[in-house]
Amino acid sequence: MAINKKGVYFTFLTIILITILAFYLLVSSNLKFLDKAEVTVTRVETMNTYLRSVEADLQRGLYISTVRGVLSMDRYVAQNGVFLSDTETAFYDLMENGTISSQIMPLMTASKISDWIARVKSKGLENNIITNFSNISYIVYQEDPWVVTVNMTLNILINDTQNIASFYTFSTITTKVDIQRFEDPLYIVKTNGSVINTFNKTIYDGAYVPVASGLYNHVESQLYTNNSVAPSFLMRFEGNFSSSPQGIESFLNKQKLSSQSIPVYQERSNIDYIYWGSAPVDGEVVAGMQPWFRIDTAHKNRYQL
Repeated sequence: MAINKKGVYFTFLTIILITILAFYLLVSSNLKFLDKAEVTVTRVETMNTYLRSVEADLQRGLYISTVRGVLSMDRYVAQNGVFLSDTETAFYDLMENGTISSQIMPLMTASKISDWIARVKSKGLENNIITNFSNISYIVYQEDPWVVTVNMTLNILINDTQNIASFYTFSTITTKVDIQRFEDPLYIVKTNGSVINTFNKTIYDGAYVPVASGLYNHVESQLYTNNSVAPSFLMRFEGNFSSSPQGIESFLNKQKLSSQSIPVYQERSNIDYIYWGSAPVDGEVVAGMQPWFRIDTAHKNRYQL
């Protein structure tokens, strides 16, 4: 009988020890799981923040690349004395290769999209994140006469070096660049770089009269105004004088042309793309305006004449 009691005692003690051990193992396992889960959550949050920073960095890079790209197109036109054959193709080549028609454009050094991508990848590796980009494409267009818009679309894949988490997204990066202060390629080509005119929006729109304080100053300063029958900023790089809803125009200064020994057609309308177009139109004298000023009949209403 005593032996049986002793056996029961040892059996009971064994059960208690096994229960304690099982409880310990269960708690230890749960703690490890919780630790791992906490590490995973922290890593996912870090990668999500990194992804947002990637898009912000690319947007800054796209803006800088676009500004330098437009300046490079002006430089190319000035150096070669010809218009671009296709503005969109030239812009794409600048973003990707830093060239136009295989000609290296120095302003794009370290400013190509591939350069920005390399910087982003390096930044990711510093945080143990591998970054890959694919299917990169660009669209450059205008929906405002004074602004160039560029959309860059691409796939972004980021992986943690420890295979804890990964993200994949299709992203559209957009930037907008004001065209004011860029040089007009139309003037560059048509005067062989002798007369430079920069894009500056007029302050006289709707207030061209009285002529002496409105139109005269507008013409003298060679300011630009929106006109849907004129070519847009991007079209001017191609020498395309077709009409555009985003069209802009200026009055050229015939006196400046003459001072650079450029032949002047005195009777032609001073509207820039008409004066230099394939079908130039003669204009009329306007009282109170510069003696060399002429405006064609089609534009008289636009300038309140």
